[in-house]
Amino acid sequence: MKQTVKMFAGARDAVDCREIEMSLPEGATVGQLRELLHLQYPQLRQWPTFRIAVDQRYVADDFILLGKEELAYIPPVSGG
Repeated sequence: MKQTVKMFAGARDAVDCREIEMSLPEGATVGQLRELLHLQYPQLRQWPTFRIAVDQRYVADDFILLGKEELAYIPPVSGG
């Protein structure tokens, strides 16, 4: 299945794009997506605590993707 992952903050700068198109097996989990992102974009490993949001909410690595969700890669951010 094809999934689009929106990139935010420093992650967007690290991969030099706003969205990444990923091919995942049917029934893939967020953890599998995380592993594929790190394999294809090793520069993302600089954020070991990044979160993946599915349909605008954070989910655990065992969350199963159906192929039609909105995905976002969100590295740690600080503000003030």
